[in-house]
This record gives sequence, C-alpha cells and structure tokens, in this order.
Amino acid sequence: MYRSRACRGGLAALLGCCAAAAGNLRSAGAAEPPSAVIVFDGSASMWGNPAGEKKSKLMLAREAFRAGFDKTPAGVRLGLVSFGHRRSGDCNDVEVQAKPAPGSAARINAILENYNPRGRGPITQALRAAAKELGPGPAPASVILVHDDPDNCQADPCAALADLQKAHPKVVVHVVSLAMKREDAQRMMCLTRPTGGTLAEAGNAQQINAAIEAALKLASASAATPDVPEAAAIPPPPPSGKTGLQLFAKLSAEGAAISNPLRWRVRAAGQSSNPLLHESDAVVAFTELPPGRYDIEAQSGFVVARSTVDVVAGKVAPVTISLGAGSVQLLDPATPAAMLRDAIVTFTRVQPQPETVSMLRGFVPEIALAPGSYIVAITSGPQRVERAVVVKAGERVKIEPLIAVGELDLQVAAAAGGLPLDGARTTVFEDDPDAPQGRREIARSAASHPVFTLLAGSYYVVAQYGGGEIRERFVIRAGERTERTLALGIAQVTVSAKLPGRLDAGAPIQLKLQAAEGAKEIVPARRGTATFDVPAGRYRLEGRIGTGNVQIEKDFELKAGAREQIALELPAGGLKLRLMDTSGAPLADAAWEVRDRAGRLVWAGVESEARPLLLQGRYNVKAEVRNRRVVRDIEVRAGEVRAIDLTGQ
Repeated sequence: MYRSRACRGGLAALLGCCAAAAGNLRSAGAAEPPSAVIVFDGSASMWGNPAGEKKSKLMLAREAFRAGFDKTPAGVRLGLVSFGHRRSGDCNDVEVQAKPAPGSAARINAILENYNPRGRGPITQALRAAAKELGPGPAPASVILVHDDPDNCQADPCAALADLQKAHPKVVVHVVSLAMKREDAQRMMCLTRPTGGTLAEAGNAQQINAAIEAALKLASASAATPDVPEAAAIPPPPPSGKTGLQLFAKLSAEGAAISNPLRWRVRAAGQSSNPLLHESDAVVAFTELPPGRYDIEAQSGFVVARSTVDVVAGKVAPVTISLGAGSVQLLDPATPAAMLRDAIVTFTRVQPQPETVSMLRGFVPEIALAPGSYIVAITSGPQRVERAVVVKAGERVKIEPLIAVGELDLQVAAAAGGLPLDGARTTVFEDDPDAPQGRREIARSAASHPVFTLLAGSYYVVAQYGGGEIRERFVIRAGERTERTLALGIAQVTVSAKLPGRLDAGAPIQLKLQAAEGAKEIVPARRGTATFDVPAGRYRLEGRIGTGNVQIEKDFELKAGAREQIALELPAGGLKLRLMDTSGAPLADAAWEVRDRAGRLVWAGVESEARPLLLQGRYNVKAEVRNRRVVRDIEVRAGEVRAIDLTGQ
C-alpha cells in the first residue's frame, strides 16, 4: 500500500502537496539548479513481480522514471548511483553510472534499459557514494532511493545519513520502497524524517508511478526544506469540481503555519466513536466526501484541535484549524539528527504543577506544545541535558544545542582488509577513578559492525573474538563520525578427525590445539570436528581417543585472516580376542594385557571378549584365567578389525 510520511491521502492529494511544496521552494529563489541523485537497486530480487503485476519491479520502476523524467525540468542535475547490478554476492558492487548534470535524463533512461540485476543490496555503501555527488553546498540537493529489500550486506542505511548531511547539510532523502514488508520499509524513516523527505511504500504499478513522480517533483524544486515564515501561510487553492474538505493548520489564529505533517482524522459529525472516513499524515490534506457535516481532528505533536464543518455539494470546504499552541524547535547544529535517533526526549510541564507531557525516542526537530512552562530533557547514553522553556501560543521557540555527541563506527575483522566477524564482542569503556582498574563499561555489542553514539571525549575499546583480542583508544568529537576497522590478527582453523575404514571409535575423538605458550582449546567433538579462532602463529594439533595409544599430532602455521581446514586420520585398527579352552569353548572373565614393542602397557581389561582399539603396529598380547595363560605377538593393521581366538595350556 502506498504511504508517504509527508504527503498521503490519495494520488491527487499527494501531487497537490508536492506542487504546493514545489511552489514554496521556488519562492525561496534558489540561485543554483537542484541536484538529484537516484540510487537504484540492482539486486537480483528486482526481477521479482509485485503481487498481481505481470511486470517485474525493475520494469515498473524503469517505466516510472521514464514518465517522471518527461515532467522534470531540463535544468535539474540528475545523477545515477547503482548497486548490485554487475556481480553476484559482492557487497562492494556500487557504481556511479551518471554524475549529476543537466539534461542527463536520456542517458539515465538508456542505462536503466540495459540494467541486469544480479547481486546483493549494499544500500549503505551506495548512499555514501551518492553523498560524494551532491554538488555545491549552495545548490539544493536530494537523493531518491529506490529499493525492494533492506541492506543485506550487514550494514545499517541509517548510518549513511551522517555522510549525506556532512556532504550537503540540507540534503533531502526520498525513499521509494517497492513491495516490501511494512516493518522493513518503515525503518527507512531514519533517512527521510531528519531530512524532510518522503517515504513511499509502493506495491503496484500505479503506486510506483505516483511515488517516483512525486519524488522527482519534490527533488526538482529543491532538496532542502525551506524555513517557514512566521506569518500565516496561505494554503494552496482547493481542487475545482470536487466535493470534500481541504485541511490546513496554524499554531494559532495569527501565528505561524505548521510546516511538519499533521495527523488528520475525519468522521461524520456527532459521535467520536463514528468510523474514520479519512486519516492521513500531511501538511495539507484533501479528501473527497459527500455533502454533510463532519468532525475534523488535527494532531501535531502533543496538541489536538477539533472543528466541525459542513460540506456542500460541488464545493471543497477549505478549513484552517488553529491549534492554539506554540512549538519548540530542538536545534543542534553540532550534531546531525541521525546521531540522536536513539535519544530519549522528555517534555515536562512545570506549571501549574509538574507533569510529564510525553516521552519520545529519537531526535524530533520540532514539536507542538500547549502554552506553558516546560523542562525539555534529552538523554543519550549516559548523558542527560535539560533546558527550561516558555511556550506561547503562535510562537516558535528555538533551543540551541542540547547535547553534543559523536559516533564511533567500528568493524571487527580477523585481519586488515578482511570481512567483518559475526559474533565478535566489542566493549566500550571510559575513565572512572571510582571503578575497578579506573575504567567503567558504558556500552557493549556483539554486532560485526557496531555503531556507538557517545558523548564527546576519550574512550577505550576492547574487541574480542575466539582467542583474539585488540585494545584501542579513541577520541570522539561532537558531530563527527569516527570509522575504524579493528583487525584482531586471528585465523580460523577447522579440524576434523576420523578413523580409517569403517572403524567405530566407541568414544568421542578429542581434539586439542596447542600453541607454544600452552593449550589454547580442548574440545570434545563426537563427530571429530571442531573450529578454533586463534591468534596467528604456530600450533600443534592433537587428535586422540580415550586414554589409549590411538593418537596423532600435526604441526602447522596460521597467518592472520586465514581460514584453514585440516583433516586427521588416526591410523588405528581393532582386535576381537577370545581365550579358548582345550575343547574350543571361550573362557569367561579372562585378564588381558596388551603391550607395544617397547614393553609399555597400552591396554588392559577383564573380559570374555577383548576389543582393544590400537595404533597400527605389532603388540604382545597376554591372556590369563585361573590356571591358563597365553602370550602371543599380534599385528594390528589400520582400518581392519581382526578376530583372533587364543588357545593355551
């Protein structure tokens, strides 16, 4: 189902909203033509068809761009970044296929015509490549991401927002998610909300066309969200020849217009329990309705305003709702909003008595509040910052910076240039004189690519995996992202051990990996297989069964980042021994001793039938019961089980 966080409520409303936004942006008088970088999904899943469609997602998106380009002004600088389109299984398959330039629509159309999706979906890396193509700072810039799945290269697209905003502070990101699970598509709000962009969930041809056309329309006007004037804005004229409502809101009767989307709800007048006839999130909402009386509810932040309006046949009733509220703008120039996406924001009214109004997760650029005195608090990790603010009806209050954080973006790899290690443990410490050893743990992650949001300052990081460990110190600066790969210098070796032929060990094959400084691992493995992650160096591998003499050793060297496989075959054989009397009947409970050629005892037992498992070679076997005793030399062959009856005096 198609949904946009900035414009919803049908195609007409969507395009009307986009046209209004475009008009406002043009009035800002941008001196430079806008740049729009299209980030296009070339992963193999783009060949799939949305439910009920005969064409693939690739074909539908390609046709939507072809139609959208026809309505895009020629002066707009269009560019194309593709990912997953050249190689299968390659998370580095990202390519800038067209740098932003006026008149490049025809070239992009030709590229998409020959598109052949085949690989994975490195969305995050593609967004970072797009950040380098956004053009000069004064010019509006936007990114249009078209995709059909989350990033499947163990990366978080939200992390790319810092790169985009560093390259162009006013960049706007529009996302078109093709036939995706809603929870996966909604995660992309981390890119659209902080930048004022739109998120569209498009599941069929009509929705895909509308979503891409709307994104191109907004990007063609500007990729930067303009400052809304404090004077009351004039809503766009309502559509002619329709019957219904056009909804618009202001902070107060004489105050500023609401620039962020509101939640609009429309019901037949009379009862709050009446079913919803319209619900959308939009700055300006339009809904077609039959003549009648309707209750309208507008919600912005924690403020709800209501009005009742009559709709007359053949007319659109323009409705401007006054919220009777003010707003708080949480400004933090030093810290991109994406770095505070996990922050907790609390608004507490202090007059006439303390009352927590609400608590939100994630940095909210602006929130509407009823008039009054408040304490605004932002908590990010271990830091909490509070500010007092007085909110007046119709006014916007700006709070300059509340909290200063940076990001530590880590990858833990076995060796420099290696792939991230799944399951690595990363722990972050800070100095604390009162803590044991003078340091206190503040964060921990088992992700292969952890991203920590930290207060500006010095930190110590310990990364561990298997037997490998690395320690490093970092300095985090406000608003900056520190990226580092921690190379543990470890290797992985998978060892397997078995007996030759069809011999049955009868007990687990025990594996032991030993370095010069001592045993590193002892892992019982019933199937004779174990995997060791250890620092690079020289090792000795031992495989053995029980406490007998069936064992083998192998020396080898491991280099950092290597993945080795070593197979051991224990050269053993088996015996089935019985002690017989003179009539040929087996004697019970014979005492057995088996010694090697050096005279060492390697096996002993009291059994009617002895079944020792031995290394190949010659052995001296002695059997005794009451007054009978037999001694014989017997050869054991690898992979064989020999049955021998011993007869003695």
